[in-house]
Amino acid sequence: MGAGAALGFKVQTGLVPTLAACLLTIFFSFCLSWAFVLPGVLMREPGGVQGTSFVVLFPLMFGTSMITPKDTLPGWLQAWLEVNPVNHAAARPPPRRCGRSCRRWCSW
Repeated sequence: MGAGAALGFKVQTGLVPTLAACLLTIFFSFCLSWAFVLPGVLMREPGGVQGTSFVVLFPLMFGTSMITPKDTLPGWLQAWLEVNPVNHAAARPPPRRCGRSCRRWCSW
């Protein structure tokens, strides 16, 4: 929030929707972190954990439309964008902070 404010982003809703959007972001991060905790619990070698985590992280982070627009990507990658949770979380800011309805954004 501080970095966004420093860059000029202004919250157009009240305190409660803003805190709810922040809690949603924290909840998403917590849920995604378990994909990296599980290999750490199941494997014995740190190198194996790092390699497995990279295999999980690579398609989630780089298979998004954060760098290039969705319509310029090949069809198979566009299909991946529809099911990639990181793409949905990063494609647009939580609308309640911007003054729009949250129903469409939260129902992907």
